[in-house]
Amino acid sequence: MSKQQRHAFTLLELLVVIAIIAVLIGLLLPAVQQVRAAAQRMQCANNLRQIGLAMYNYESAQQRLPPALNNWWPNTYVPLPPHALDCWRFLLLPYLEQNNLFLEVWALERPGSLPPPVNNLGLRDPALIYAFIYDSSMRYFGPFSTVVPVFSCPSDGRTLQTVQSEGWSVSLSSYLGVNGIDLWAWSTTPTGPQDLRGIMVPTNKYRGDWGDRDIPASMQGTRLLAEVTDGASNTLLIGEKPPGRSMDYGWAFGCFGQDGGGTLDSTLGVNEVNLHITGVPEIDDCPTGPYFFSPGRIDDPCDQFHYYSLHPGGANFLFADGSVHFLSYGIKNDVMRGMASMSGGEVFDLP
Repeated sequence: MSKQQRHAFTLLELLVVIAIIAVLIGLLLPAVQQVRAAAQRMQCANNLRQIGLAMYNYESAQQRLPPALNNWWPNTYVPLPPHALDCWRFLLLPYLEQNNLFLEVWALERPGSLPPPVNNLGLRDPALIYAFIYDSSMRYFGPFSTVVPVFSCPSDGRTLQTVQSEGWSVSLSSYLGVNGIDLWAWSTTPTGPQDLRGIMVPTNKYRGDWGDRDIPASMQGTRLLAEVTDGASNTLLIGEKPPGRSMDYGWAFGCFGQDGGGTLDSTLGVNEVNLHITGVPEIDDCPTGPYFFSPGRIDDPCDQFHYYSLHPGGANFLFADGSVHFLSYGIKNDVMRGMASMSGGEVFDLP
């Protein structure tokens, strides 16, 4: 009876096989990463499309667009209107299948609701006392820690979970409303005719000599898309901007920003400026600006002052006609400025 001889790999053959597998993995891994990045970018764009549809539905139901922030000055409006300190993300919740979350917060805003606020700032107007989300009772930070997926770009895992910031449990957002060129465009003292406002502005203008906000009753932000005389398909509405490393700004439902007008929290200009008044040293130490649409890093606090994304090459932007475009970092700043204003009459070629 013959015996079959068993063959085994030699050491050299084994090393060759291992080398081939390593090469194949090296070739496949970038492809897998590219597919994953493309899927995340597509999901992010889809989020913005849903936000755009919610904007249109809000305008249809309310006969106006949501303001970037209801930052009513207490002495101007007595009593304060509903949702006195809320921003566009909260106001859109009923149009994003999040009506229960909206109603939960609205119930807390009503004077007399429980648990009672501590009123650690000594405010006088009951409507303002109950609407102030930063009350030390943390009464709002149950609902406001809720992650709303449509506000979260999947390329930034922090926005997909509740995080700790300044001692609060909060959810984050990947998207900011385009307020125009910069915060001075919607202020009582614009620096010049080059400061042109965008669609997503707060109700009250920023007043630099006060370091706070003020507004005549006849001017309450953007009311209708019909006011966008530059054309809805040419005008930016919402853009991508990840929260910074410290997560002091970028809360999904924290809206005040650096100036009480929402910048860094609910809005941002395409050439935004730093007022150096946040009280966060690593942010206040950043240059005054202006800042420009360009690549950024989460660990660079100064990148909080400009639009960027965690996608390679550029960022997604929602336009006022509901379309979403991926804009490359190579786009000229003059074009970004033209797209950011709603009625500047600029002439430019869309990228």
